[in-house]
Amino acid sequence: MATAAELLAGMSTSDDTTLVIDNYLRSIQIPKRITNLGVEHDDDVLTLNFKMPRYLDDIDLSNFSIRINYINANGDSDAYTINDSNKTVAADFIKFSWLVGPTATAYQGTTKFNVCMKTMKTVDGQQVIDKEYNTTIASLPVLEGLEVDESVVTQYSDIIEQWRQEIFGVTNSEIQKIKTAAAQETETLLESVEEVKASIPNDYTKTSQLAEEGVRTKADAIKSTAEGELIRISDSSDDHLRGLRVFGKTTQISTTGKNLLDVSGIIGHTSLINNDGVITVITPSASTAVSTDKTLSVLAPLLEVGESYVLTFDTTGTSNYIYLEGENRLWTSGNTLTMTQSILDSTVLLYASGVSTVAKLSNMMIRPASVVDSTYEPYTTGVASPTPTMLQPLMTLDNPSVAVYGKNLINCDDITLDEVDEYYHTFDTGFEPIVGETYTLSMDVTTNVFPFAINIGCGQTAYHSDMTPKISGSYSENGRAILTFVWQLTPTQLSKNYTKLYIRAPRYGTMTTFKATVSNIQLELGSTATEYEPYRKVQTLGVQHSLPGVPVISDGNYTDPTGQQWVCDEVDFGRGVYVQNVHKFILDGTENISREERSNSTYRYVIRQYSPVKVKPTLGGYCSHFKYNIAPIGANDINDALSLWNTGYPYCRCDSIASVEDMTTWLMQQYENDTPVTIMGVLETPVETALTAAELEAFKTLRSNYPNTVVQNDSGAHMALTYNVDTKTYVDNGIKRTVAEVMEAIENGSY
Repeated sequence: MATAAELLAGMSTSDDTTLVIDNYLRSIQIPKRITNLGVEHDDDVLTLNFKMPRYLDDIDLSNFSIRINYINANGDSDAYTINDSNKTVAADFIKFSWLVGPTATAYQGTTKFNVCMKTMKTVDGQQVIDKEYNTTIASLPVLEGLEVDESVVTQYSDIIEQWRQEIFGVTNSEIQKIKTAAAQETETLLESVEEVKASIPNDYTKTSQLAEEGVRTKADAIKSTAEGELIRISDSSDDHLRGLRVFGKTTQISTTGKNLLDVSGIIGHTSLINNDGVITVITPSASTAVSTDKTLSVLAPLLEVGESYVLTFDTTGTSNYIYLEGENRLWTSGNTLTMTQSILDSTVLLYASGVSTVAKLSNMMIRPASVVDSTYEPYTTGVASPTPTMLQPLMTLDNPSVAVYGKNLINCDDITLDEVDEYYHTFDTGFEPIVGETYTLSMDVTTNVFPFAINIGCGQTAYHSDMTPKISGSYSENGRAILTFVWQLTPTQLSKNYTKLYIRAPRYGTMTTFKATVSNIQLELGSTATEYEPYRKVQTLGVQHSLPGVPVISDGNYTDPTGQQWVCDEVDFGRGVYVQNVHKFILDGTENISREERSNSTYRYVIRQYSPVKVKPTLGGYCSHFKYNIAPIGANDINDALSLWNTGYPYCRCDSIASVEDMTTWLMQQYENDTPVTIMGVLETPVETALTAAELEAFKTLRSNYPNTVVQNDSGAHMALTYNVDTKTYVDNGIKRTVAEVMEAIENGSY
């Protein structure tokens, strides 16, 4: 009997279409020539040949039963049993073959498989496993295909009938007679089927329903994709979603130190400023400023006499300045002011114009006039961040929730408005708006008053409260009111309260006969009102994963609307896996740290972790306490910058930390203060983990709507959707596109 090494050496030189099994490594070696398992829906056209040593030490494997266990890209599992007709036993080898069937190639993606061998024995009259041998998992991709059933042709016979009329002269009336007779026959047949099904036991009825569902979901075989933070499609069928990828993102505030105004210096009423830096100013009269207990007490420390500065801020009210009481002058937002000692010694008051005016000030900043960039950044004591003394946390998308809507985003009944009982109405939309998106609200109005005016507000109470947006429309006859607006909400207004809309008709003096009926209310994305569509119940899917992501210069797994590429973790429900592309390093001071002198007499610290992870350091990354540098750190590197080696070891220059002992102590202190130094890098090799059965079942309940579907999430996560199109709409759109292209070609002379 040959040795194992001799057997493997002999098998490695065999033909390049045979998969070789190593008995000791338990691995399946796939030859380079075999690159895939086939194309979706292939059936019994590919045979994979296997070869393995007959003996494992002293165990003869030729008497073992053999089967191929496999799981396709949809998570469906099955097995292929090797019988004597496709198995050959030689002195030192066993050969067998797998004829790949349709279950293994049913879905695009990766099919995983292994070889399992068993012998059985009888114990107490029962067959039990005596010995079992398994290989590790191998995998091959299944390529994307296209399969259209004959049912598609039948389902969209209207198009074919139109073409038949044009070609053979069949009239519309003749077609209609045929369709009417067919519909009557179909109805009679369906009634008979229901009678038969009613007489079948429940178990058989359930099986029949499952079979019908399988046929229905298989028939609509044309798939399409769409992606974005907000997905809107208009050619979807009423069907289960075919795939959904939810991508992550991590963001971090980065500052230059240009903002010299600390709004936390406002003293007095605690309700004046909230956690988002939004300041509420209430002025009792046009000539009176806010009382001195609402002053900016720290305006002066970072400003210097003789230097010029620019004040900027945003406001939702009429105030666009602050009041310098000592100077008796106003400093208007956007204007430059040169500092004098009297200004620096002045009491600075927040001020709002008008009688009983309410203003909300946000993004307040004073920057040196020499800084041209007016983009707001938060106050960081006049220094750039992140730095070891001014950390900036990494904010990652955690557990986003995905919602699937129809075209009509709100669910509300008809409304009756009158002068006596109710001239306004507040109702829940059940929809959370996305700031900055354009929406169109349309409704049918029947009224006895012309011209009729209607006011729309967003909020919880009366129309005159602080609601954004507030829009109005008027028209002189019964018809459809159309109001288009961009949903503008400040961060503090984004709450459940703003899932309410407020419809108000104005009072008409003493008129008591006023009455209006509002029906077919529809809120939709975009600036054009379209035909009313009833509300479809919203479907939700919780993504129970933290999804970090880092901006990269190339090789991203998605690109955001600004053109920035990202590498991030993702949940791929179509393939049934969670894909980890980003690794998080957390330092606690227990690492092996060394200090190396550079050629320009600066030093860098090399932090060797005990469990390094290979990363791609030159793509991109983040660090909570240092600026992340995608280029290798060199002799002229920037202070307070950090990079990664491909082994995952961080190294940084930090002139304020003088020794290895100080660096160790500082890392420990940050960790103990719950602000550990955190680094994110791009993994060299992604890690895939199977989703749970519960996660997959939750996804399988999601359906697209015919013909309009809107998909959004509550975290700003990027998404990629795969869905079955409505074939008639798909064909119609294709014809329209072709006609438009031909007409354009005729017009420009290129046809």
